[in-house]
Parts: sequence; C-alpha cells; structure tokens
Amino acid sequence: RSHRASLTDPARPRPNERMRAHLVCLFALLSSVAASPLNAIKVIGRPVAKLGTAYRSALKTQPFVTNVATMGSLFTCSDLLAQTAVEKKSLGKVDRQRLRNAAIVGGIYSGICVPQIYQFMDKLGSAMVKGAQQGKRATLIKAFMTTTVLCSLGNGSNMAGRLLLEGKSMREALDGVLPKMPEVIKYDISIWPFYDVLCFSVIPPEIRGVTTGCMSCMWNTYLSFTAHG
Repeated sequence: RSHRASLTDPARPRPNERMRAHLVCLFALLSSVAASPLNAIKVIGRPVAKLGTAYRSALKTQPFVTNVATMGSLFTCSDLLAQTAVEKKSLGKVDRQRLRNAAIVGGIYSGICVPQIYQFMDKLGSAMVKGAQQGKRATLIKAFMTTTVLCSLGNGSNMAGRLLLEGKSMREALDGVLPKMPEVIKYDISIWPFYDVLCFSVIPPEIRGVTTGCMSCMWNTYLSFTAHG
C-alpha cells in the first residue's frame, strides 16, 4: 500500500491514529451543532442553515430516495478521501470502480439498512423501559443495542460488500475482513457509543440521517482503506 512508509516512520502518525483524531474532531463538531439551531447558524451560516431546512423537508417527504442518494454520495466522498489523503493516490490514479462500489454499498447499507436499524432500536428501547424509568436508561439501552449490531455485523458487511463488488468470492471476502475485525471493533466502540447516546437523546429524529451521515463519511474513510489494506 502507498501509505506503508508512514507505518514505519515513528515521526509520522499511523493512518489509524490520524483517522481516530479526525473522527473525534467531527464528533465534537456534531455535538455543538446538534445542541441547538442557534449553534448551527453560528457554525455553518444562514445560507447553509436554509439548505439544511430544505434537506430536512426532503427527508420527511421522500425519505427513501433522500437517504439513498445522500449516503451513496457520502460513501463515494469517503472512499475518494481514503484513496487520496490516506493512500496518497493522485486524482488521476483514483480507482473509479472502487468509488462506484462505495456508492452502491453506501446507498444500500447506510441509505436503507442503517436508518431502519436506528428506528427499530429506538422503538425497542422505548418499549423495554416504561414509565418513570424512561429517559437516560432508555437512551443507554438504545445506544448499547445499536452499537452491538453495527460494530460487528454492520462493519463486517460494509467491508465485505466492497470486496464482493470487486469480484471476490465470499470466502475471499471473509478472509480479507475477519482478521481486521478486532481492530475495527476496538475503534468503533471508542467512538460510536458516544454518538449513539447523543443521537437518541439530543438529535431530532428527522435530522439523524444527516448527522449520522457526516459521522459515517469519516468512519467509512477508515473502513475503506482498512478493507483494501
């Protein structure tokens, strides 16, 4: 891989460490933006806030198409970032088939499956904790269940799907993914549970798609170069 030199040079941070720092920074930004509409206006400006209003309207009226298009685009951007910023490829040498595969995985996995998982866990967690016990306890249960499913099956299917679309057999895809899963799960549980708590407690349901999409964009940059490493 083109970034192998950075793994052996102690003066330079490893790609995984850089990616973890990027995700932490993005999580901090999302936390501040999601806290209130006023913060969003201060951070991203009024024109973008209006665009956000239009986007939320599209999510309400055409949720399926909007989610698929959004996540397909974000996964494409994350794979492009993985190839250029992490693997140090020039734009002329970017693997376009890999970009298309990322768009397909993003549209299906994060555009269709992930929103359904979040909705299901939201309803299930609320049903499990009733009455005066609702609130923090329900939020923690929802976050735990969501993280448990997505950090293992979700990440595994995400990476395996990319390899299958490249023409690899199921056995080859599993052999390429399974050895990497312990490290992926370690990084996942150091980041996503905190976002899930924020998601179920602060972020309105109608904009969870876009905030989760922003988090997923950075996370899938990591998954992209991990799957192809």
